[in-house]
Amino acid sequence: MGPGVRVDSGYAAGDTISPFYDSLVAKLVVWAPDRDRARGRMLRALRETAIGGVATTLPAHRVILEHPDFIAARQSANWVDTELDLSIVDDVAGAVPSGGAPAPPASSGAKSAAWRSRRGVPSISTWPSGNGAQAATARRVPAARHARGEILAPMQGTIVRMLVGVGDRVLETDGICVIEAMKMENVVPAGLAGAVTQIRVSPGEPLDSGDLIAVIRE
Repeated sequence: MGPGVRVDSGYAAGDTISPFYDSLVAKLVVWAPDRDRARGRMLRALRETAIGGVATTLPAHRVILEHPDFIAARQSANWVDTELDLSIVDDVAGAVPSGGAPAPPASSGAKSAAWRSRRGVPSISTWPSGNGAQAATARRVPAARHARGEILAPMQGTIVRMLVGVGDRVLETDGICVIEAMKMENVVPAGLAGAVTQIRVSPGEPLDSGDLIAVIRE
């Protein structure tokens, strides 16, 4: 990728990624004499990076680095959640811009939140448990819900605690459990209203993405 660019990766073709570790595929690191040249070098390296078989955050990184706020160093700690419009990532994910990047649309926290929900990218939120008590502040993650009311794990991780029990009635927005992944606690919502008829996991139990957590009957 040229001078000033380094790629660190611990995986090779055929390796299995364990749920006990962060889902970090690789680190792309660049150096340049100043911020603007480092930003340009990183953009070029991102455009030359291709990873197949799994979804990655490469398109989102490109949108961030091309955004006028980032170029002018006006971003803040909550900028991605409240200002950045990530809805355009769907438009650029499959193609590398051939020329200068178009200016992104007006920032919209609502559009960004909708995109994160659709793509499974969590934002910080506090979710209530099924019995009305407040769950600990944690990241909100969309539940993977099977057609038969089966709530499936949206990610690899470890069950920290259950927020409901068999027989509890829940609303669509009620939290079902807390999963620890990537050193963050993630609350999995029910996704539909009904009664909890089965719980198939216990605190401390490791999960793979798609594992059955609970069953809810409407």
